[in-house]
Parts: sequence; C-alpha cells; structure tokens
Amino acid sequence: MRQQPVGKSTMACFSTEASLWTRMGEEALIRPMCNDLYDRHASDPITKEWFPSTSSWNQRTADEVKENVFTFFSSGIGGPHEYKGGDMVEAHKKMGAEKPITEAAFTAICYHVLEKMQLHGTGGSQEQEEVLAILMSLRDDVLSMGTKQFPEATESLWVRMGEEPAVKAIAADLYELHTTDPLTAAWFPADSPWNQRTPEEVGALVFTFFSAGIGGPHEYEGRDMIETHKGMLEKKPITEVAFHAVVFHAMTAMKKNGVGEQEMDEVHAILHSLKSQVVQGVE
Repeated sequence: MRQQPVGKSTMACFSTEASLWTRMGEEALIRPMCNDLYDRHASDPITKEWFPSTSSWNQRTADEVKENVFTFFSSGIGGPHEYKGGDMVEAHKKMGAEKPITEAAFTAICYHVLEKMQLHGTGGSQEQEEVLAILMSLRDDVLSMGTKQFPEATESLWVRMGEEPAVKAIAADLYELHTTDPLTAAWFPADSPWNQRTPEEVGALVFTFFSAGIGGPHEYEGRDMIETHKGMLEKKPITEVAFHAVVFHAMTAMKKNGVGEQEMDEVHAILHSLKSQVVQGVE
C-alpha cells in the first residue's frame, strides 16, 4: 500500500461506498494479517533473502517493521493510522542498490498479501482485486533501482532448468498448487464444464507446453491458450488475483526444484506474455 493520497487515487476506480479499511475488517483483522505478512516474507524461500534478521538496508526490528507495514496499509486503504515511514522509493533505495529485487520475489511478496487476506478473512474477492491493483501500482517505486540483472544465457531454458526430470517435477507440483490454493482452486475443479481431462492428462499437457516454450524436445499438441481458456472465460472468467497466484505457483515449483533466479525471472516474463490470452479483458 502507498501513502493515503495515492491509495485513494487507486481506489477511485472501484465503485463502492465503504473504504477498503472498513470492508477488510478494520484493525481487528488487518493488524494480525500485517503481522503475519512479515513472517511469511521472511520464511518463503523466494523472498527470505530480502528479509534477513539484520541487514545493511534495514536497521529496524521485526516488530518495528510490522508496525510500519500496518500503518502503511492503514493509510493506503482509508484507515485512521498514519504512516510515518519513508516513501517507497526511499525505503527500497538501499536494498535495490545492494540486493536488487527479482521479478519472482516481487510477485511472491504481492501473493503473500493476497494469501494472508484469504487466511484472515480480510474482505472477499473484490477486496483482493483492489489490493492487488494497489500493490501493482507501487511496483515502479519498489523497483526504482531496477530489477536484478543477469548475464546473457548461452544455453536454453530447458537445459538450465534441469531438463526432463526437473521440468516434469515442476509440472506435477504446479497442478497440485493450482488445485489446492483457495485463490485458484475454483478454476481447477475435479469435474468442470470447461475441462474433461484427467489430472494426469492435464499434467502431461503442462509438461509438454513447458517443454515447447523453453527449448525442450517435447512437442505441445494441445490447443492454443485462447482456445484452451475459452470455455473457462465464458463460465468463470479468470481474475487478476487468480492469474497472479498461478504465476506465483510457477515460481514456487521452480524454486522447490532447484531452478535459479535467472530462469525464474525468464519464465515469469514468458507467463506474463501469455496473460492477454488467459485473463478476460486484458489487452
């Protein structure tokens, strides 16, 4: 969240009378959620390197950081608590210079907020969409020093990701994450009108799709992304939150299976290049 004027500007595109602060349950629900966020950031293998117990870019205690997160959240969604910390550019300037944030890490940080909203019951799907929009509006400020840059690769993504054993494991983990995450499970029911394939068949298609897209030897023989998601879009349009969660799942599965930061960010870019073919209303 941003300081209040920006938060209000972002929220203006949503036509509701009550503030996000009120709809998310006010302090009783939002403070515990914010406290959980720091612990989630510090424990997720994708983000924990940016949240060590001590660092040159942050001299605050965990409790002080949690309080800043809470007041920042409050000031950005219409709450009564004033944020007195630095703005996003200044707050992340030293971190960005010493340890540039990856695209995968920023995606994970945003996902953690959505995950904790779901867990703590701080609003429903509309509030999740609004909060994600605010978080994405802060991206340029958080990444003002730029994202982490990597040397030019000399081998294909397929090779660098570990070839068939690793990619098959990633594909299997992806389906499991999609079907069990409350933010995405509704699009992956066991029996749906838009998909009549078994989990094994879906997993095989995910694997060959990955292979075809990252320089592997296996040819994808399924439908293109628009045709694949056409029935789903007609019956249950994919939301920004669901798409964000799906991308996070890919980052999580890759990290679990030993894939490096450079490869994760490359896959992140590929997935976002497909967004207009998957999410309704995105050009």
